[in-house]
Amino acid sequence: MALSTDAWTHDPEMMREFVALATVEGLRPSSLDQGRGVLLRYSQFLKERFILDLTTANWKEFAAYKAHLVQSGIARTTARGYVSYIITFYRLRAQAMQDPQLLEVFTKLKANRDAPQGEIRKMDPN
Repeated sequence: MALSTDAWTHDPEMMREFVALATVEGLRPSSLDQGRGVLLRYSQFLKERFILDLTTANWKEFAAYKAHLVQSGIARTTARGYVSYIITFYRLRAQAMQDPQLLEVFTKLKANRDAPQGEIRKMDPN
């Protein structure tokens, strides 16, 4: 069951930004709710593991989360769906803010989405 939009107003600013940008993008309410949930879990992972948030995380933390999903035992298709929502968040932010640094993060995340874990480590560390 989808969460009411009233509950979204109590979310952290990054979640509200995602909902606003994704609504403009045309995502369905069920996709908004699922993406919001994924971002909340990713945000919690970043906070606990790296003491970072969605605005300060980079592709290395994304790769760690991707590995975490694989190790957690969830289905690959589910993990790919989670990864897609995270990438969508960064794409929407990059487009809205026209920030070259955000665009670079989005590009690296997208390039790493389907790469095996070993290939991720071969990327430029910047």
